[in-house]
Amino acid sequence: MSFTRDARRPWVALGLILIVTAGAYRGVTSNGFVWDDDHTVADNPAIASLSLVGSWFVSPSAASTLRETNYRPVLVASYAIDHALWGRDPSGYHLTNLGAHLAAVVLVFLLARRLWGFPSAAVGAALLAAVHPLNAEAVNYVSARSSSLMTVMILAAVWQYDRVRVDSAAGGPRPSWTRRFRLGWALGFGLVALGAKETAAVVPLLIIVWDRARRGHSEPWRATLAHSLPWWGIVAMYLGVRGWVLHGAPDMALAEQAWGQAALFALKIALASVAGWFCPTGLAIDHGWSWMIGAREGLLLVMGGIGVALATWRVFRFDRRMGWCVIWFWVALLPLAALPVVSRLTLYQDHRVYLGGVGLAWLFGRVAVTGANALRPFRAIRVAAWLGAGAVIAAALVADTARTAVWSDADRLWDDVIEQYPGSILGANHVGLRYLSADEFDRAREIFERSASTEPRFPMTHNYLGIVYAKLGQRDRAIAEFETAVRLNPYYATARLNLGNAYEQSQRPDLALDAYERGLPDGPWAVATLQRSARLLERQGRFDEARERYRRILDAERNAEGRK
Repeated sequence: MSFTRDARRPWVALGLILIVTAGAYRGVTSNGFVWDDDHTVADNPAIASLSLVGSWFVSPSAASTLRETNYRPVLVASYAIDHALWGRDPSGYHLTNLGAHLAAVVLVFLLARRLWGFPSAAVGAALLAAVHPLNAEAVNYVSARSSSLMTVMILAAVWQYDRVRVDSAAGGPRPSWTRRFRLGWALGFGLVALGAKETAAVVPLLIIVWDRARRGHSEPWRATLAHSLPWWGIVAMYLGVRGWVLHGAPDMALAEQAWGQAALFALKIALASVAGWFCPTGLAIDHGWSWMIGAREGLLLVMGGIGVALATWRVFRFDRRMGWCVIWFWVALLPLAALPVVSRLTLYQDHRVYLGGVGLAWLFGRVAVTGANALRPFRAIRVAAWLGAGAVIAAALVADTARTAVWSDADRLWDDVIEQYPGSILGANHVGLRYLSADEFDRAREIFERSASTEPRFPMTHNYLGIVYAKLGQRDRAIAEFETAVRLNPYYATARLNLGNAYEQSQRPDLALDAYERGLPDGPWAVATLQRSARLLERQGRFDEARERYRRILDAERNAEGRK
């Protein structure tokens, strides 16, 4: 009976962790859709019916109404299931996000037990992953489900894979049918993770990290690499399918950035991620980073990079498995190094650290147990340490609740950003849009002009400024702003439509036609602009040319329908 009670304690503790975490996030079901949720969920026709399942896997534009060329069929499927259950009520979507977070906590616990061999470290790791404020964004932001869902599937894949490795070691070199079946499940979870978010392409490296942490002392590197081969295979298969689906889709406009600046920003992302994990203050959807890194900041970043590299090496010297937990963190962040050449905004967001933080949770689960054992002879110090730990956990739960309240609606979210980071271009633009919707055009123009002068290379600001100038009757200035937006991002369809409309109102139909059609390949992303150009040609009596545009629209729609 004593053994049974001891065996149940970790599971009881895990249950309490899940209950307390759900309680901290209880307000999430009252929150609405914010920011990217509008184009990925609320207004996305691809999730309107489960009968559209075929399009999720073959359409390059199913993930967003902005015609972004992301390939995330599993994520889209999860939104469609929510839509079938809840319609447009955001509470159900948020509940799914919370469920994904709780599932990740359970898997963190299961894997920590396998890694360390005793349950107390697993309980500590699960607790930290559950209540850490940096993970609040993945719960509260529906579009951040890509990170939590991907993490759940990767952890499930690693868990099943580890069961296969343990069973193989116990049963001899020839795997049984059961082990083959489990390996199939593990690889299947890996494929599902890739379908949730492209950054799951690091899963083969994480498998290597896990193997080195679990059995690196007894297994040669060539054996570890051999066991990772099937994982490289599923990544190659995914990338092949993704390349086929996205073939012919508009390429993402890359940020104009010197490689030295891109490298510094990649380093800044990594350091901000580890700093945010150790000291989760100033959490926000946008941290208002400057668009350029100066010499002094660059030097500090390089010194910080050297410092964390030395710290990682020291952890390795102290304990090999702890060192591999830190490597898990860095490997999970590797895909973020590409962000500076893809985007110039929101380079650091809290939910992007979700997968990497699992490694640090495992590490600190072990550290907590080691520290508790070391303090066992010192009763007073041990009691003080427990009180301190309790205070930290309580503070984390309060922070989780507070972050949930901030995410209640877009206005509150962006007001919070501006309060913490007054230099945020995104935050300022949201305030400008509020004035624009209230017909306070002069105040909106002042804000957008200030944003454009702060960072002249952000196309959305120029599009918003063009709309304001058009409302104020300054058509030439509006056209100049729309032209700038299109030049900065040739595939910015909204700015292109606004530009063509402004030219039409200025009685310059040839320029309007050029604006609608310039540089856009045929496809679902070009339908709106082709419709505008066809109607313009009709009004000019150029019926043959209009007919040709309508034919291209029909072809694009047939191709999209054929892929469903």
